[in-house]
Amino acid sequence: MAAEETAKAYRRAVAVAAADRWPGLSLYANFSQQAYPKDPIPHQHDWIEDVNAGLRFDWTLFDGFQTSGSVQAAKAKQRMAENGAIQAREGVREAVVHSEYDLLRSAADLEARARTVELARRAFELANIRYDEGASDLLEVADARTAYQIAQINEAQARHDYFVALARLERYTGCPLFATAAPQDPPVPAGRSMR
Repeated sequence: MAAEETAKAYRRAVAVAAADRWPGLSLYANFSQQAYPKDPIPHQHDWIEDVNAGLRFDWTLFDGFQTSGSVQAAKAKQRMAENGAIQAREGVREAVVHSEYDLLRSAADLEARARTVELARRAFELANIRYDEGASDLLEVADARTAYQIAQINEAQARHDYFVALARLERYTGCPLFATAAPQDPPVPAGRSMR
């Protein structure tokens, strides 16, 4: 928006620079009172009213191509500002597309990580059951618990990446996406407590 407003300002600057080709017309008026006293202190009859009024017409017939140069310079600045606005618009469009793909990637990663957490939780529950029945040792339970915790950490990182991508897309588009597209926290699984 700033680049577009700058381009509009330079477009108006071309008209301002071209205005020097036209003649200038000015009207002025001046009223004053002057005193020329013979004594150190002026008297009422010593004051003289002075009224000046006039109309001035200025037109430069030849200014050494200064006006043409100013117009061309203003047009060049206008073109540069318009190109800057186009580049800024394309940059924002590219950033939006990149942010959309980043959001899709992070959403898929979050979904995969959440599934991994669910599988690791189930593996930890099974390891607990096997240990309770004497079919495995405590080392297997500890390994399953470590894998479950690592899966939870990875899911938290994926959730963070998703929120960052969502906030970046919201920033570039200006649309309120966070309240509608943010996933809710998953429910805490009702399983065995960690040993």
